[in-house]
Amino acid sequence: MSNPWNAYIQDYLQAEGLKKASIHTEDGQTLAATDRFSVTAEQARHVWLSLKPKANAPLVSLTIAGLDYRINNYYTNFIYGYRETGGCILAPADNVLIVALHDEKMHAIQAVRIVTQLIQHLNSGSPPTDIPNL
Repeated sequence: MSNPWNAYIQDYLQAEGLKKASIHTEDGQTLAATDRFSVTAEQARHVWLSLKPKANAPLVSLTIAGLDYRINNYYTNFIYGYRETGGCILAPADNVLIVALHDEKMHAIQAVRIVTQLIQHLNSGSPPTDIPNL
């Protein structure tokens, strides 16, 4: 039996050019992830807490799957981090957290657009088997 969340990873995020991605619950459980991309439950929970309104201390750097990122900025609905070879987008949807990485070949704005469009789709109440045509 396949996991419907895998369709978002493979058929949307990777198909649009993001290199690595994962989807997590608020308690950090991984619902789906690309091959060889491991975000720990502790890392996912830490990101969720930092995205909450009035978080105690905003992140200035973050390690995702063994890679260190400098946080560029907190935006209304996501965090963007960067490093020499690309960046990471951390964004909550209605009940899941999307973690996505792009390489230096993809512009940060394009990567953010891909993730935020998926977030908007998920927040609309569409089932996980309904892949957006964006």
